[in-house]
Amino acid sequence: MIQGPSATRKTATLTASTDALPSSWQRLLALSGIAFAVLFLAGFLISGSDAPDYTASDQVWSTWAGDSEIRSRIGAFLTLLASFVFLPFTGALRSCSRARTRGFAAPYSLRGWLLRVLSLA
Repeated sequence: MIQGPSATRKTATLTASTDALPSSWQRLLALSGIAFAVLFLAGFLISGSDAPDYTASDQVWSTWAGDSEIRSRIGAFLTLLASFVFLPFTGALRSCSRARTRGFAAPYSLRGWLLRVLSLA
């Protein structure tokens, strides 16, 4: 059975349609990396930015912990949100990596890694 150009075109279109996302979704996934950085930094700074010195007395630490309980909870929640936002970003990174190395080798194999390193040199 001989396959003509139309069969090849249909296969390429089918592969491209199931693999690619619309450009608006791709931009959103890229922006999720920025949202991760902002949320993670805000959560980190809110939760423990004014902590007492490690040599401070137990009374000072207890007072600080009682006074900053709400801020610590907000910081922990922002860090949790940052981790959920990071997941789609890593998926976008993986799909970009897979698309760039599709013709060479499996992206996470030793051969694929060596080809990427050698191509950078």
